[in-house]
Amino acid sequence: MLLWGMDSPIRHPLAKNFKLWYHMTPSDYRKQYHVEDSHQSDIKPMNKQSIRRYIQYLSSFVNNQMDVVIQSAEPQKEIDIQLDDSLGHLNKYNHIVQIGSIVNLRVHRYREQLLEVKDRIGLDTVLVQDLVNDNAWKEHVVASDEIIPHSHQYMTLDECLLFLMNHQIHLSIRLRPPRSAPAFQSYCAHWIEILKHFINMTTHSSSMQLSVIIDAIALKQYVQLYDVFKHYISNVKFIVHDQDVSDNKDNLKQLFKDHAEKVHMLAFEANQNDVVNLEVSEDIQYQYAKNHINETVEALLEWLPANHKAIPLMLLNWNTLTGNSNLTNGEYFRAGIIFKQLLDINEKVCTVGYWLNYELHQKYGVMNEHRLMGIDLYHQFDGKRPAFFTSNFFRMLQSHVRFRNEECMVVGDDTHLQIVVWDADHYNPYYTISEQPNVMEKRNFKLEIKDLQSGLYKVKHYTLDKENGALYRVWQQHNTTYGMDQETIDYVNRISYPRLDISELEVAETLTYHLKVMTNSIHIIEINKYV
Repeated sequence: MLLWGMDSPIRHPLAKNFKLWYHMTPSDYRKQYHVEDSHQSDIKPMNKQSIRRYIQYLSSFVNNQMDVVIQSAEPQKEIDIQLDDSLGHLNKYNHIVQIGSIVNLRVHRYREQLLEVKDRIGLDTVLVQDLVNDNAWKEHVVASDEIIPHSHQYMTLDECLLFLMNHQIHLSIRLRPPRSAPAFQSYCAHWIEILKHFINMTTHSSSMQLSVIIDAIALKQYVQLYDVFKHYISNVKFIVHDQDVSDNKDNLKQLFKDHAEKVHMLAFEANQNDVVNLEVSEDIQYQYAKNHINETVEALLEWLPANHKAIPLMLLNWNTLTGNSNLTNGEYFRAGIIFKQLLDINEKVCTVGYWLNYELHQKYGVMNEHRLMGIDLYHQFDGKRPAFFTSNFFRMLQSHVRFRNEECMVVGDDTHLQIVVWDADHYNPYYTISEQPNVMEKRNFKLEIKDLQSGLYKVKHYTLDKENGALYRVWQQHNTTYGMDQETIDYVNRISYPRLDISELEVAETLTYHLKVMTNSIHIIEINKYV
């Protein structure tokens, strides 16, 4: 009898549906259409057995129709999918993952995370902070009477480099040279010593896949640093970090004019949180924010000189709406938003950056009013954040695009298709912690894919939403004042995973598929025809 109780979680959706179709409340409807029944007085009261029987019938009906009852007031949306031969290609991203100090490559847990990222998402490059300004890797050398001492200051550095080379992962270094001339010359001298060791340790410069990320510093200093690195590592790549600072813009313009061959890639940042005022509740600003990353890319391309618009772009540090607190950041599920951003910039950006995990990001990332600039792949204790699964989903997709609209895309060939349905709803993150139920949390979709080859298909349905793959909510449910023990950690990581449903369908030209899409979720329906 909870169904009709005052505190019933489905009372409001029923009233909303009723008002949607009849344009009046249930009470108004009863008043308007009430008819006296002349035989009402002749009705005999039901006995207990009759009451029990009707309750059983009602219970059975409720159990069978619960999915219909709790659906949102929005009518079912139908998507008719007519496959084209080709609508373009989906590009695979290169990924660069930040870890702070290079010494973190010695930590076994971080190594396992990096290798899992390489396997599940794709990992090309690990980004570390400036080696000259980081003393953590320098070993303390004890005086020795040996002709060649058995220990040296580069031992830790060598161990980290060998790990990267053994797993074909490139190294990128964020250079932060000093501005004063004497300090800059000393800085270059330090780099010469490090690069000499690099080349002597690897025996050949091609063994070291190295890139550097550097701000658009003064032209003379940039060229000097470039020549230093190029002298020792012939295949080094220089990536200039674009900043909205007048001096940097002027320097970058001069670089493109006089030394364009010395700029191999352009890195930039974009954060949707920067274009909203979280203290203001107007919804319109969140609609502006949803295009911020794509608009940043467009503005950068428009600014570039005409003959350099084809330069590769790297989205190094970025974020979607998160709120400005740990609670809103965790509760605001945004897998669909991240997925939509990756789709929007797919033809313009070749490399996307992440932080490896929350703890490294907290330690080395730049804090800005409690909002971290960047997206983490792992939380603590190896728990995978939704961004990990979102990037994994994106990598799973085939490249041949056959259909695309604002919330659905189909890729693949005639006998192996992947249908992607996503929701990317930008709204005030504080709504996620409101006690009011969100009756529009689920939307019903009916997909119809036409002109398929007839036959038996295997269907794999992946779901990433707030109930399947959202680490934060599960973490909060199992966390305690003194943290979690190993058994709890393993359990949380085990159940914080996207859902997978498998079925088989007989198809005669048209496949009809129904699904419920939660706010900011991602669904991949993969259909594979049996031969």
